[in-house]
Amino acid sequence: MFRHVVMWELMAKANEKSRQENVREMKRRLEALPAVIPQIQDYEVGINAGGSSAAMDIVLISSFRNTEEFEIYRQHPAHQEVLEFIRSVQSMARVVDYQQ
Repeated sequence: MFRHVVMWELMAKANEKSRQENVREMKRRLEALPAVIPQIQDYEVGINAGGSSAAMDIVLISSFRNTEEFEIYRQHPAHQEVLEFIRSVQSMARVVDYQQ
């Protein structure tokens, strides 16, 4: 199993929307991907509910059978479209990819 974990911090305002509006929109767009990308085995999107100053705004935890299927996901046009939106609202991202 190949795991892909991404955490994002979003800009206070982007695309004429607040951070919270963009967090909700990002979650909606990410959660639509499993319906169109069959290589996704498991997919969880969470919005930060804590108050830590070290916290990020939103996290994606995803699983794939192997790195080849992850690459198919990564290059899929639907993922690329979501990624374009994310890049327009993020201020920082952190990624961990690992084999399980």
